[in-house]
Amino acid sequence: MSQLPGHDIVVIGASAGGVAALQQLVRWLPRELPAAVFVVLHIPAESRSLLVDILGGAGKLPVAFGHDGAKIEHGKIYVAPPDRHLLLTRGVVVRLSRGPKENRHRPALDPLFRSAASAYGPRATGIVLSGTLDDGAAGLRAIKACRGTTMVQDPDEAKHPGMPQNALLNAQIDYCATIEKLASLIIELAANAINNPDDYEVPAHVRIETEFAFMERDMRDMKSLGPPAEFVCPTCHGSLTELHDGEMTRYRCHTGHAFSIESLLADQNQEVESALYAALRAIDENATLSAGSQKPTVSAFRARRKSRRARRNGSINPAQRCASCSSGVAI
Repeated sequence: MSQLPGHDIVVIGASAGGVAALQQLVRWLPRELPAAVFVVLHIPAESRSLLVDILGGAGKLPVAFGHDGAKIEHGKIYVAPPDRHLLLTRGVVVRLSRGPKENRHRPALDPLFRSAASAYGPRATGIVLSGTLDDGAAGLRAIKACRGTTMVQDPDEAKHPGMPQNALLNAQIDYCATIEKLASLIIELAANAINNPDDYEVPAHVRIETEFAFMERDMRDMKSLGPPAEFVCPTCHGSLTELHDGEMTRYRCHTGHAFSIESLLADQNQEVESALYAALRAIDENATLSAGSQKPTVSAFRARRKSRRARRNGSINPAQRCASCSSGVAI
């Protein structure tokens, strides 16, 4: 791969509604595609991914999970396995990492996109498909900063338009198109040679954040990314650093967890809900324990009153499903 022509490193990310979009996309790609394709789909860490089988049956290209140390080959699709970031290096080798989650996910789009931008510059093409929230937007900014090409699925076509829409709002996008058109662009660009493919500079923050995904950075490196934020990381409760990437504001803690504003708010909402249910549990247990005593006490009366007041005021509705077993409850 020392003399690979064209835009031959294609990185694609999707979330909700992304399986169908990915199936359609790979269906259009030819067996002789002069590019390697890398795919991240948001999936729970404990889940068994069927994406390799699904995509393998949808198109002509061979599909496999990326494994650490695998050599990159044209005409092949590499899929991120559950609970691992899929990363690329300049040495034409795939890397897997259990680095910190980004935007609440591992695997996540942004680490893959940043690593492709850092390692391959203008040879990288980044594509964001259907999904919610905004993972991938910062990664597309990194690809564009390194002279790469950026694309998103037309939000009108996407089942869940949040990720394409946020990418359009926060990054410079070269192409916004339907799945069929995106496939034709991949084929066309892969065959077009790039002038001076090594003529690019990796912004310092892109390089540092990529190294966090490789677990090669620690808290001493945070000062170079931005000032301390007023918030704490909802994952590890460490202090957050505020990053200003153009007009896009993001956060990263000193252990490496990274958040956009939307993903940070989503995690905080879940944390608030958990705290409310913990408080209700404690109040109910206190009331039950006090009521179980043979002699009525002031403590029992107060505990029952607190429990009734919490439910009457609508602080928590026990009939609602908790975030751990549903898509979440509005707080």
